[in-house]
Amino acid sequence: MKKTEKTPYAIFATQILSEHPVLGAASFITLKTWLLLRKISGRNPLMQNRSSLHENGFEIAIETNGTLIPPDGIDWICVSPKANADFILQQGDELKIVYPQPGMDPAMHKDLEFDHFSLQPMDGPNLKKNIERTVQYCLKHPQWRMSLQTHKFLGIP
Repeated sequence: MKKTEKTPYAIFATQILSEHPVLGAASFITLKTWLLLRKISGRNPLMQNRSSLHENGFEIAIETNGTLIPPDGIDWICVSPKANADFILQQGDELKIVYPQPGMDPAMHKDLEFDHFSLQPMDGPNLKKNIERTVQYCLKHPQWRMSLQTHKFLGIP
């Protein structure tokens, strides 16, 4: 689970975050050209086969809803819980919440054991307002940093 020794990816993400305090770690997960990294997401990444990735020199980053406890050997754990879901994974590298989201108050999670806390503006017809609300929340609560759903800005479903 939570590691004491940081992987090169975690060191890189932490360095970027310290230099750009408003941005969240999730914005940098796609920088695969810096390191051999494979991000596993979609459905529940803990149910996908990861056996050969480490053997081939890849680091493994997952984004999960937190309803399952991951096995050992995951290099970066991002938990993105859904409102009213029973998430049990309450520690890792990054906690990422889509904001604002009915039933999901970031203040409920401020004491969990994560290295990074990220808020992503909820997409949809109120995107502009949600971006503004996310920025204001992060400015008032410096533990949280704004992150973007980059794939949505690029038009990738």
